[in-house]
Amino acid sequence: MQAGKIFQGGTLRGITSKLDYLRDLGVTCLWIGPVWKQRADLETYHGYGIQNFLDVDPRFGTRQDIGLRRCYSATTTAAASS
Repeated sequence: MQAGKIFQGGTLRGITSKLDYLRDLGVTCLWIGPVWKQRADLETYHGYGIQNFLDVDPRFGTRQDIGLRRCYSATTTAAASS
C-alpha cells in the first residue's frame, strides 16, 4: 500500500453543497472525520495521522471551506426565523 495514496471520502464543499438535501431527509447532525493535514508517511486514510492541526488536508479543501459552514448556518437560521 502506498502511504498517502489511499483516500476515502469527499470534500468540504461537497458536503456543503448537499446540506439542504440532507436537512430535507431529516439529518440533524453530520459526523465528519478529521479533515486536518495528514502525514503522508502514514497509511491513515481515515484521518487520524494528523500532521498539522491548523491546516486542512488539500484533499478535503481549504481552511476557507470550513468557513462555508458558518455562512450556511447563519443563512438557514435566519430563513427559519422568518
